[in-house]
Amino acid sequence: MNLSLGADGSATVTEDAGNGATTLFGHWVDTGGQVAVTFDASAGGPVEPPMVFQPAHDGLQAVTWNHASWGKVTPPPMKKGSKVKQLYWFTEGP
Repeated sequence: MNLSLGADGSATVTEDAGNGATTLFGHWVDTGGQVAVTFDASAGGPVEPPMVFQPAHDGLQAVTWNHASWGKVTPPPMKKGSKVKQLYWFTEGP
């Protein structure tokens, strides 16, 4: 799973649970100890429910997500990285 948080409040979440990568776009807000990501409507589909992440082990951990879309297994903690104009978190594959 990769999570990119733009300084402008934009967010991108990408995950490949083994059946092809899924990328969603939306917006994020710091709710005081957690990061909530709400997703934009996709063409012809329903709006994906929000995801919530909280700090854990020098990174972020998903604590709320749509199990039908992303699976029931808790994603591994994401480690912090940075680009010139945004922050992102990613999991490391085996």
